[in-house]
Amino acid sequence: MANKKTKKEEIKENSKALELYAQIKKAKTELFALEMDQAQRKLKNTSSLSLKRKEIARLLTALRLVQLTDGASKSQGHEKQV
Repeated sequence: MANKKTKKEEIKENSKALELYAQIKKAKTELFALEMDQAQRKLKNTSSLSLKRKEIARLLTALRLVQLTDGASKSQGHEKQV
Protein backbone atom coordinates (compact mmCIF):
# COMPACT_ATOMS: atom_id res chain seq x y z
CA MET A 1 0.00 0.00 0.00
CA ALA A 2 2.89 2.34 0.62
CA ASN A 3 3.79 2.23 -3.06
CA LYS A 4 0.28 3.26 -4.09
CA LYS A 5 0.33 6.20 -1.73
CA THR A 6 3.69 7.41 -2.97
CA LYS A 7 2.52 7.07 -6.58
CA LYS A 8 -0.59 9.10 -5.77
CA GLU A 9 1.52 11.74 -4.06
CA GLU A 10 3.91 11.79 -7.02
CA ILE A 11 1.04 12.28 -9.46
CA LYS A 12 -0.36 15.04 -7.28
CA GLU A 13 3.02 16.80 -7.14
CA ASN A 14 3.47 16.43 -10.90
CA SER A 15 0.04 17.91 -11.52
CA LYS A 16 0.97 20.82 -9.24
CA ALA A 17 4.15 21.34 -11.24
CA LEU A 18 2.23 21.22 -14.52
CA GLU A 19 -0.28 23.76 -13.24
CA LEU A 20 2.55 26.03 -12.13
CA TYR A 21 4.24 25.72 -15.52
CA ALA A 22 0.98 26.75 -17.19
CA GLN A 23 0.54 29.71 -14.82
CA ILE A 24 4.14 30.82 -15.41
CA LYS A 25 3.70 30.64 -19.16
CA LYS A 26 0.49 32.68 -18.96
CA ALA A 27 2.09 35.29 -16.68
CA LYS A 28 5.11 35.64 -18.97
CA THR A 29 2.80 36.15 -21.94
CA GLU A 30 0.92 38.83 -20.00
CA LEU A 31 4.21 40.49 -19.02
CA PHE A 32 5.27 40.56 -22.66
CA ALA A 33 1.98 42.19 -23.62
CA LEU A 34 2.43 44.79 -20.87
CA GLU A 35 5.96 45.53 -22.07
CA MET A 36 4.69 45.98 -25.63
CA ASP A 37 1.97 48.32 -24.40
CA GLN A 38 4.56 50.34 -22.50
CA ALA A 39 6.79 50.57 -25.55
CA GLN A 40 3.84 51.88 -27.57
CA ARG A 41 2.88 54.31 -24.79
CA LYS A 42 -0.47 52.57 -24.30
CA LEU A 43 0.19 51.44 -20.74
CA LYS A 44 -1.41 53.71 -18.15
CA ASN A 45 -0.41 51.84 -14.99
CA THR A 46 3.33 51.19 -15.21
CA SER A 47 3.42 49.58 -11.76
CA SER A 48 1.62 46.60 -13.29
CA LEU A 49 4.95 45.61 -14.85
CA SER A 50 6.67 45.17 -11.50
CA LEU A 51 3.61 43.45 -10.06
CA LYS A 52 3.62 40.95 -12.92
CA ARG A 53 7.36 40.31 -12.47
CA LYS A 54 6.79 39.66 -8.77
CA GLU A 55 3.95 37.29 -9.60
CA ILE A 56 6.26 35.35 -11.93
CA ALA A 57 8.94 35.21 -9.24
CA ARG A 58 6.44 33.83 -6.73
CA LEU A 59 5.29 31.18 -9.18
CA LEU A 60 8.88 30.18 -9.93
CA THR A 61 9.57 29.93 -6.19
CA ALA A 62 6.51 27.72 -5.70
CA LEU A 63 7.60 25.54 -8.61
CA ARG A 64 11.07 25.16 -7.14
CA LEU A 65 9.55 24.22 -3.78
CA VAL A 66 7.50 21.50 -5.44
CA GLN A 67 10.60 20.24 -7.25
CA LEU A 68 12.62 20.17 -4.04
CA THR A 69 9.92 18.38 -2.06
CA ASP A 70 9.56 15.89 -4.90
CA GLY A 71 13.31 15.27 -4.86
CA ALA A 72 13.37 15.01 -1.09
CA SER A 73 10.56 12.47 -1.05
CA LYS A 74 12.37 10.40 -3.70
CA SER A 75 15.62 10.48 -1.75
CA GLN A 76 13.83 9.59 1.48
CA GLY A 77 12.13 6.70 -0.25
CA HIS A 78 15.50 5.52 -1.55
CA GLU A 79 17.01 5.63 1.94
CA LYS A 80 14.17 3.53 3.31
CA GLN A 81 14.73 0.83 0.69
CA VAL A 82 18.42 0.46 1.56
